[in-house]
Amino acid sequence: MNNSVIIIESPNKVAKIREITGAKVFATIGHFMQLKSYDESNGFKPTFDYDQEKKKHIFEMIEACKNKKVYIATDPDREGYAIGYMFYQKIKNVASSIYRAEFFEITPSGINKGLQNALLFENTNKQMYQSALARRVADMLLGFTLSPYLGKALGQMKGSSAGRVQTPCLKLIVDRDREIEKFKALPENEKVSYQIQAKINDSANREVTIKHCDEKGEEIKFNDKEEALKLFESLKDNKACLLKDLKNSVVETKPKKPFITSTLLEKASSMLGLSISEVQSLAQNLFEAGLITYIRTDAESLSVEFLDETESFYAPIFIRTCI
Repeated sequence: MNNSVIIIESPNKVAKIREITGAKVFATIGHFMQLKSYDESNGFKPTFDYDQEKKKHIFEMIEACKNKKVYIATDPDREGYAIGYMFYQKIKNVASSIYRAEFFEITPSGINKGLQNALLFENTNKQMYQSALARRVADMLLGFTLSPYLGKALGQMKGSSAGRVQTPCLKLIVDRDREIEKFKALPENEKVSYQIQAKINDSANREVTIKHCDEKGEEIKFNDKEEALKLFESLKDNKACLLKDLKNSVVETKPKKPFITSTLLEKASSMLGLSISEVQSLAQNLFEAGLITYIRTDAESLSVEFLDETESFYAPIFIRTCI
């Protein structure tokens, strides 16, 4: 691929992709075209201009693409496609051919698979670009318009802003808080239910939890605390009970599913106390180092290369049925 050029977003991935492919690799360093305004009378048509700090760098990239086979491999999501499409517009008359490639793993197999499955850019789904434009215009339309009014209403409160995503999210939080307050106002007997459980030791002195259930095996719940306590008092002094039925079964426990974007953010925030931006930054670094797959996804698939490496590592340690 010595006569090819690969365009990506992050400069942190340049060296590794160059090492894997042997191609010339350049990074746009994220968005290089800035939204300046939109024409509300013309379907909100946006006007863009170069980010002045990146303009010289982008011109050098355009020059490097002349008469070359170019793979635009910006991130495999809506924003990545939009960045790639804007660069495609800059080089479509100078490059010999232009392809859209998607890298979901920064590994040799992931990079090679992305290049092998690349499509001519002109045949890709350009609605992705229109979707990204709508997002950026909506950000300006809502955020830039409403935030100043919000700032005035809240005074000098730091971080007060409105936005395309945060404002609807705030409404969901407020609605949920109102539900909680409504629940708190309920009579005590309507808030909770009560169950009866006991911990006993079996013949091997293992602790077992037993539950008060009906004939179908479903746990009985009491809405009234006094009713539950009355039954509890009648049971607590019994030194013996009748074992009516005993069942043995083999239970297969499946491993937890791989993280997707939402579950990663949720778990890292609740377990590690990290902010959303911290998790995203750390995950991006792991992706760029080739240690995880692309971070913005709802796919739960695992890398074939990862599965093969994992099996090879654990095979000498565990029996085959455990892998």
